[in-house]
Amino acid sequence: MTERPSRTLLLLPLGIATVLAACSSSTSSNNPPPAADVLIVSGASTKGFQAYSLDTFPVSLASGGKVTWRNDDALTHTVTDTTAANAFTRSLGPGDTASVVFTTLGNHPYKCTIHTGMRGLVVVNP
Repeated sequence: MTERPSRTLLLLPLGIATVLAACSSSTSSNNPPPAADVLIVSGASTKGFQAYSLDTFPVSLASGGKVTWRNDDALTHTVTDTTAANAFTRSLGPGDTASVVFTTLGNHPYKCTIHTGMRGLVVVNP
């Protein structure tokens, strides 16, 4: 008489494959994007933190990622690093864009030096 393998042993590979697929899909969705666009909205000089499009505040991206700011306001603005490193400053006239590549992990606050109430934050993750 031949012995049949139990159902548990037959279903084990399927269960392992399901667990591996679930783990791999959840980790990939946690990866920060490689780039982000930030819009400086019309009337930005009077809006403080809301001077930047709300869906991009704070900006979160992977190390080596690039942030591009676009000025849709009628006034000139700057995007200036407010950390001790003072790593970047860009001036944006109406309709201009400017980009910065971020390689250092952590928080990178910035502001407009013309309208100091305009502040934003870039968070760089591994």
